[in-house]
Amino acid sequence: MDQSTLYRLANIKGVYNNSIKLLENPTPLEGAIALVLLDNSLEAMLKLVLDEADGNPKRDPSFPMLLECALQVEKLKDLKTYKTALMGLHGARNGFQHQGIVPDISAVLNEYKPFAENFLQVVSKQKFGINWAEVSLSLLIKNGEIGAIIKKAEQAFSAGDYLSTTAYLIYAFESTKAFARFYISGSGLSLIRKKMEKYRKDNPIVQYITTLDEEIETFKLGLNYKDFRYYLDVAQLAGVKGILDEIPSTNEEAAIREFKLKIESAKILTDNSLKTWCVCVNDFVLTFILRTEANPRITIALLQQFMKGAIEGLEKVSKQGKKATDLLNKS
Repeated sequence: MDQSTLYRLANIKGVYNNSIKLLENPTPLEGAIALVLLDNSLEAMLKLVLDEADGNPKRDPSFPMLLECALQVEKLKDLKTYKTALMGLHGARNGFQHQGIVPDISAVLNEYKPFAENFLQVVSKQKFGINWAEVSLSLLIKNGEIGAIIKKAEQAFSAGDYLSTTAYLIYAFESTKAFARFYISGSGLSLIRKKMEKYRKDNPIVQYITTLDEEIETFKLGLNYKDFRYYLDVAQLAGVKGILDEIPSTNEEAAIREFKLKIESAKILTDNSLKTWCVCVNDFVLTFILRTEANPRITIALLQQFMKGAIEGLEKVSKQGKKATDLLNKS
């Protein structure tokens, strides 16, 4: 698959995941909104199938036409048995979206949700050769190292190793935080912070200012305050005491090992509580990574462009100098 297809699959999975989150303990209205998102993910998947099949599908076809065309694709012809159920789901979605008719929550949970999940799994595997469970927002991460860490977290979670998942999520968040700070530098707080370190830690005024600094840093990084405090509930067991802390200056493997050892030695969290934490924190970490990558500072981009131009200019001068030297040697 090309990168564009992977990105679209990841976005579809993101919409699908939001619908599943709404269905964890839904009210009837939340069930209806989740149904709209389920329908959206199914329609997007069908359009992706057609784009991959002929590269030029009909512009914005109606859902019945879209479904009919997609089921003609060679690899999906045996999915025609899904047609009636798909149309039923889409009809229930239309009833809510266009007429305000809230669907039966039991039907959403026990019929539409499992059907949609099964259909997406089959299409993803048969048409694109990738398990639906392996499609994730980590595919959208531009930084290869951070993306690899999130992938390891997902693999560990699938294997039921919630301790490792926790350590990887903490490492991914703290690594991204270092990049994010670079993007938002310039407020002057960082310089003042270093000067404050020489004062006694038990000074109440210094402690108060440091606390304010930590609170402000959370908002500077664009974090949801409540979600960050929840993240810190477990991260502090791994040695991350606050937003101003930095990960150990060791390699990834050593840092992960240290995180796991500290969390395990605390003997506070069960596997089930770690699993709950990972599920809640995963989106928080992914959102932070993607937002950080999507909003680099203009000054940073200009600096990078300037440095690239300078390096290319030096290389050009170096080549010209070499040519002149070669000519002199020949003469």
